[in-house]
Amino acid sequence: MLLLLLLLLLLLLLLLLLLLLLLLLLLLLLLLLLLLLLLLLLLLLLLLLLLLLLPTTTTTTTTTTTTPPPPPPPFTVTTNVFTQ
Repeated sequence: MLLLLLLLLLLLLLLLLLLLLLLLLLLLLLLLLLLLLLLLLLLLLLLLLLLLLLPTTTTTTTTTTTTPPPPPPPFTVTTNVFTQ
């Protein structure tokens, strides 16, 4: 009878330990999920910040219009005639 009671107590203790372990695992999983959510939120915030900064950089860039080079002077033929 005493042995049976001891065995039952041991089983109960084991069950309690298992329950505690399961609870700890669940807590760890919840913490991991929370961390993942926080990371996702941070990434979203960073993306939003990047999107807000991007249009300002595109509007500030000025498009430079290149002026065509001046036309070359008309070709003139100079002939040196040596008289004898």
